[in-house]
Amino acid sequence: AFDCMTYVSTVLALLNANDLQTFRQMIKKINYKEGLVYYQNRNHFTSTDWNPNNERQGFIKDITMTIHNQNNQSVAEMDNTYINKKAWCDKKTLASIKLLSPLPIEKQQQLLARFRGLSAEVFNQEAHIPYVPLSVLYDKQGRPNQFIFDQIPSGSIIEIIRSDWKADGTELDVSHLGFALRTKDGLVYREASLIKKEVIDIPLAEYLRKYLSDRAFNGINIQLVLLNH
Repeated sequence: AFDCMTYVSTVLALLNANDLQTFRQMIKKINYKEGLVYYQNRNHFTSTDWNPNNERQGFIKDITMTIHNQNNQSVAEMDNTYINKKAWCDKKTLASIKLLSPLPIEKQQQLLARFRGLSAEVFNQEAHIPYVPLSVLYDKQGRPNQFIFDQIPSGSIIEIIRSDWKADGTELDVSHLGFALRTKDGLVYREASLIKKEVIDIPLAEYLRKYLSDRAFNGINIQLVLLNH
């Protein structure tokens, strides 16, 4: 039932709710700017929409820049990506429209025209997001830098930052996200896996190690989860 974003958003809403009514309020706030449910208000892009809107509301806090080496110097670098929201709207297809119930093709075409028309209402943005580089997380022999991994708080959100990644008419920077959790088995990554089709735990160092040969992989962004609602 989940992809990575709907999973993380649902968990955040549950953490900040004590009944069904409050959960409904929270999930709207987390998924939509100012909690107003309109398609153009939805936090479609992680770095330009979801992160800043939820940081502003006090759900999360970016702590990537605080990760430091043994000389107490920040190890973070900055990824810069041009998010072309107008082209993303223009690239909408019938296959990208999710329907709760079937609609005649004429109605679907009308919906598609409305979605594409939103390109006049959105603005392209330069996204800037800090990340801890893969070269800092592992040494040249592929061994994890425990000093760095030990600084990742349990329960924090780990976002995978990539470069040269394009989809639906625009470049993108965040390809995946999930939770870092400290368990009896060590630091694990809890994710909604598209491959396994379920929420799974995998050791975080093992999960990230597979990207060592991937030149498009930059590193990870770390968001601290706040519980003050």
